[in-house]
Amino acid sequence: TYSPSVPKAGENVTFDASLSDDPDGTIANYEWNFGDGTPLDYGMIVNHTYATNGTYPVVLTVTDNDTLTNSTTLDVTVIDYPVANFTVSPGPPYYAPATLTFNASLSTPNGGFIVNYTWSFGDGNVTTVTNPIINHTYTTNGTYTVILNVTDSEGLWNTTSKDITVDRRDVAVIAVWVEYPLGANQTTGIYPGWEVNITVTVRNNGTVTENFGVTVYYENATASFSIDTLPVTGLAPGNETTLKFSWNTTGVAYSFAPYTINATASTVPYEMNTTNNNLITTIGVKMPGDVDWSGHVDYTDLWALGAAYGASYGEPRYDPCCDFNGNGEVDYRDLWTLGSNYST
Repeated sequence: TYSPSVPKAGENVTFDASLSDDPDGTIANYEWNFGDGTPLDYGMIVNHTYATNGTYPVVLTVTDNDTLTNSTTLDVTVIDYPVANFTVSPGPPYYAPATLTFNASLSTPNGGFIVNYTWSFGDGNVTTVTNPIINHTYTTNGTYTVILNVTDSEGLWNTTSKDITVDRRDVAVIAVWVEYPLGANQTTGIYPGWEVNITVTVRNNGTVTENFGVTVYYENATASFSIDTLPVTGLAPGNETTLKFSWNTTGVAYSFAPYTINATASTVPYEMNTTNNNLITTIGVKMPGDVDWSGHVDYTDLWALGAAYGASYGEPRYDPCCDFNGNGEVDYRDLWTLGSNYST
């Protein structure tokens, strides 16, 4: 006899010949041939380990005290654990949302056949299938431990695992504001020809260092005009940077309706969320002479100019709304501009 009844490769098997007998004497020797090419062993009870699965013819030869022999053969079937193995395609890097193909075709049963594959993808999803190939989508970034468990027809199983790192790419414009010159503000507006600074802050909301561009536009209801594009290089995850755009408004048509200032970050490859790639503010570009932004130049504008006439930037009477050419002084040139547009 032998035990266990279904031994596994690498497991100790005990062979027991104590049921052998000699009717007219005694058994003097027990010889074991384990059928796997290993050396013979001797003794009534012996132990043996099989390295691999298979069916082995075990031959027991007994010799009695009269040197007579007798042999018997028993086939021993040794089973072995399957070996789990899998590949992932495509190769890294991975960016959410990432759909990956997991292929367990390289798994081996080592006797019998594989009956199922259980995948634990590390994100709470556990799936058991009979096909060795499966697709899975990671919707968020993170490092996921993927565990494959294969079970064979002999009731044995084996696991293996791999770590999958999924990154997120996401850049965002988080602030845009106009730096008005000469004490002007969003309420007062500016005039064509003024130099205006526009400041834009962007942030890397992803998990990889990014390079991208930021473009600032001024827009009305019918058209969009580029002011400038500036690069952002080497912006680390979670970091912010601020860009300053200089806008010379010479040639910009004045309008009663404010312009939209649109700061837009270029889309980086595999970007998951582009809704935060732009941000807007507004700026009014008024007709020179229209101090009160009424849409025309009249006596109220002339009166306001008279009150500020002769004042320079920084003095109490200075009013940026009366400094049409933006030179920091309210003088005869502004009076001439107002007169040229009077009643317009």
